[in-house]
Amino acid sequence: MSPAWMSRARQTGLTRAVLVLLALPFLPNHAQTVSESTFDSLLQKGFQLHQNASYPEAITELQRAYQLQPHNYFVNLLLGIDVLRSGKTTDAVPYLKEASRQRPKEEFPYEYLGEAQAVLGHPAEASVAYMQALHVSPDSEQAIESWVDFCLERYRLIDQQMHRTQPGLASEYRLRALAHPLGDPVREEQLQHAAGLDPDAAGIWSELALSNAAIHPEQASENLKHAIEQNPHDLRTLEVAALLGAQVGDWAKARDNLNAIAERSPGALSSMATDWPAKLQPLPEVKLSGAVVVFLQCAERKETQCRLPGRGARVLHVSSTAQQADTLFREERWEDYLTASSKAGNVPRVWFQRGVAYASLDDCEHAIPALENALTDPPNVERTRFLLSYCYATEAGKAAGQLSKASNESASVHMMRGDILLRLKGNSSGAVIEYEQALQLLPSDPAVLERMADAELQRSNFDAAKENASRALAIDPHRFLAMQILARTALRERKYNDALPYLRQLIIYRPSDPETQVELGTACAQTGALEDAAIYLAAALQQRYPDEKGTIHFVYGTVLRSLGRAGQAKQVFAEAQQLSDAFHHNAHWERDE
Repeated sequence: MSPAWMSRARQTGLTRAVLVLLALPFLPNHAQTVSESTFDSLLQKGFQLHQNASYPEAITELQRAYQLQPHNYFVNLLLGIDVLRSGKTTDAVPYLKEASRQRPKEEFPYEYLGEAQAVLGHPAEASVAYMQALHVSPDSEQAIESWVDFCLERYRLIDQQMHRTQPGLASEYRLRALAHPLGDPVREEQLQHAAGLDPDAAGIWSELALSNAAIHPEQASENLKHAIEQNPHDLRTLEVAALLGAQVGDWAKARDNLNAIAERSPGALSSMATDWPAKLQPLPEVKLSGAVVVFLQCAERKETQCRLPGRGARVLHVSSTAQQADTLFREERWEDYLTASSKAGNVPRVWFQRGVAYASLDDCEHAIPALENALTDPPNVERTRFLLSYCYATEAGKAAGQLSKASNESASVHMMRGDILLRLKGNSSGAVIEYEQALQLLPSDPAVLERMADAELQRSNFDAAKENASRALAIDPHRFLAMQILARTALRERKYNDALPYLRQLIIYRPSDPETQVELGTACAQTGALEDAAIYLAAALQQRYPDEKGTIHFVYGTVLRSLGRAGQAKQVFAEAQQLSDAFHHNAHWERDE
């Protein structure tokens, strides 16, 4: 996981806050004890070293202060940041957690804690920390930026994993479809292709039927039958049936189906209001009541937050058995399931069910950590990745929109738009335009410069990528993305010796990152450091680094053969051949389709 970018605003905001509050202990106070005076002196000296990015020296002074006051907010915050910047990420976490306990209404500890957890490969914990920063400071540009950065990076990594399987490719088409509104033929076409690739994907037929309903009602009816056969409890089948009934004036059918959804999950019906055509309303003489009336009013007003009337208290036994909870989940009674499963434990299967329930209620904030914890559940991994991708894209867009409203074309807004164009839509040229506008406002901001370098690298403009990344590092020598860009540019230009210094710095900061391991292993292999190459490539492949074409296996096999490990090399070469054959077969199959 790449670290979250520290923007200039984030660094300045933290520095200003710490400076103001650190100034207080140094006011004349004759009652101050020797111990307090020593603590203040150590803290001040540590902060000055922190400002100069002299992290090892700062850590020494701050740890001495920590011995005197181990629960001081500033000591723990600064130690957490400086230890994190020194590459000892695991050691940084306790300090940042303690800082957040001391000042639960401050966003800074949560942001850095999110970064640390992301680097450690703990996305569930990282997502919770980043969202907590937004909760305590919802208008903070730096909190929004950090969260969007994390969402886009997780989206990118999950996207890489999905490309390795046919169900994953189907999910890709499904995600692309959801970017288009209902009634758009492109959405219908993409969903049709997804259903062809993976006809057993949960909910694909009802989703396709809903898309058909606005364009080809006869196909909607046919696909609705497939959806009911696949899952007779699918709430979306009731939505499609209601929509088809309303389109032909059968409001009794529409009413009964909408009421059936409301009875099982009011939240699910609420989220469906944006699907319903605003102009599809009953004649005045048609008598409707309750949730259906409110639902149709929400649809007519195009309200995104539709509050339906309550259905009354429902008695649920807290000691519900796992079997009862499973039944509620299968019947898509989402609110009841979440109540019943509150004491079901935290095993991957339960995390998965909770994630599905929250995502079905459009509650991605709670869905994301649950789904991240469910990724170790093999039977459900493809559906988990699909829902995670959907939620991360949704949250990134929501946060970026929030910043756009608050900031009015600020540099941060242009940076955010550039990030979404670059990472979510693959539009590097559009991203460059946004970053150029941000640079006009912040010409010496290293965060903008390294983003620009990333976009230039993705459109193979190597000279511009190197120039911007070098400028970012000259301003701030701890910009890890800039290091990564310079390393990758050197690798693409086959200048492996130039890439090595940056890669060796990056591996210290994130020793378990498979991408960095592959890049460093490749550079070592090309420069003769074969033992190191074998170690890093093996580590990446053990983490199931996505080697779709078998290229990394081939490089690893070549290294092993050069080291005299012929038997092991033969096995790795065989795996490389299998991966290559499977890739070419799938490529031909998809092209034929």
